[in-house]
Amino acid sequence: MGDCREKTPGRVILATERLILREMTEEDLPALRSMLQDIEVMYAWEHAFSEEEVRQWLARMLFRYREYGCGYWLAVERNSGEAVGQIGLIPEEIEGRSHLGVGWMLRREFQHRGYATEGARGCLDFAFRVRKAGRVIADIRPENASSLRVAARLGMLRAGRYEKPVGDRIMVHDLFSVRDPRAEAPDRPPPSPEQRAELEQLLAPVVARFGGHLKVGCGGGSVVRADCFPAGTASRTELKNSLAELGFFPCGGTAREERFAETLRLPFRHDLVLHAADEAATCAAVASCHRQVREGYDRIATWIAGATPGSYGREALEAWIARLPAGISILELGCGWGRQTQLLLERGFRVTGVDFSGELLKLARRNAPGATFVQCDAAEFRSAERFGAVLAWDSLFHLAIGEHGAMLRRIASWLEPGGRLLLTGGVRPGIASGRMQNVEFPYSSPGRAGWEKLLPEAGLRIVSLTDDQPDHLVIVAERPGV
Repeated sequence: MGDCREKTPGRVILATERLILREMTEEDLPALRSMLQDIEVMYAWEHAFSEEEVRQWLARMLFRYREYGCGYWLAVERNSGEAVGQIGLIPEEIEGRSHLGVGWMLRREFQHRGYATEGARGCLDFAFRVRKAGRVIADIRPENASSLRVAARLGMLRAGRYEKPVGDRIMVHDLFSVRDPRAEAPDRPPPSPEQRAELEQLLAPVVARFGGHLKVGCGGGSVVRADCFPAGTASRTELKNSLAELGFFPCGGTAREERFAETLRLPFRHDLVLHAADEAATCAAVASCHRQVREGYDRIATWIAGATPGSYGREALEAWIARLPAGISILELGCGWGRQTQLLLERGFRVTGVDFSGELLKLARRNAPGATFVQCDAAEFRSAERFGAVLAWDSLFHLAIGEHGAMLRRIASWLEPGGRLLLTGGVRPGIASGRMQNVEFPYSSPGRAGWEKLLPEAGLRIVSLTDDQPDHLVIVAERPGV
């Protein structure tokens, strides 16, 4: 049994048990013609190549070798030296993101012998070990059953679908991906805080819409892991459809812990696990978040009342007040130390202030003695009264990430028909933390797009969304009249 490596004209890239993969040269034009001009081989392209197209193909591969160090390589039988096809690594640009792809194309007489799987597996090893790629993708026509089977044998997971320009046509391709398994090795450096935050930010609008809570941490090695615990009221089908829009597709697990393949939107390794609805776990996570905020404000109440400029938010509040009917009753959620409450009383409104910090409410009662104050969590507030307006300035951003939709529905129920809401929130979706007076506070936001979905779903018509400072959105909405 010989080895044809010494007789090959192009630079050898790698070898497998039965194949050598090497760069192509002008001498390989006859082998290329046997593939590219065979309509049965080229059925996914929907046409056989002309002589000019064959030469353009070779020129494109030679350019890729020089520019990227990879491309389709000629796959040659080690024993016979005969070309069996093209297998290689291809730079891909999909929806504005760069990826490294693997592809294969075999001459008709060498198909169904396992060459495509063998050669592509060698390419994956080369990509991970030599090129240090973290992930390799494949894009395959949905009707290309044989290539779909190869992708499955390679352990590739579904990653979406897109419309690919091919010559002068647009062709639908399914996307698959596989990541370097060594990313999960315990000796790999852990994921960075920035990577965890990026995954949180991507998933935050989905969790905000469907409720529940999200935990993001290390999944082993360099892998970021997100655990999504949906609320019991969430439709699992709709939730999974929303995850699919982000590029997350189921890849195994159980009904209680369903695993999803990583999305191509993020360049680093990550896992997503969708858990069965667990109201007890969700309630515990939310209660912990609220307790942290309440205890934090109790500690810094006097400081924050003195440190906040009197002009902060005044312009937006005045513009909102100017459009309210005179003398209406206003519900202020997160009234704090009564800064806005005092202004509302001065303008002749009746105000009910709600806050769960006892220390802040002591100051509020002193600053705005004409208001009615209730100490409780806004999520637990009950009232038979309907209000002409609701104010929630810098209070909803302390909710846990899955609470925003439910809170907006509660607010809509408290408003009279035609009643107006003024609230603030983050422009970017995600979960964050910040410190005031060395006290840590959790923050979350569904983001601008999330607010634009959640408000109408709660029965509130958006009047305006305005950025008044970096990552600070001022939102005016109203409950439609009868």
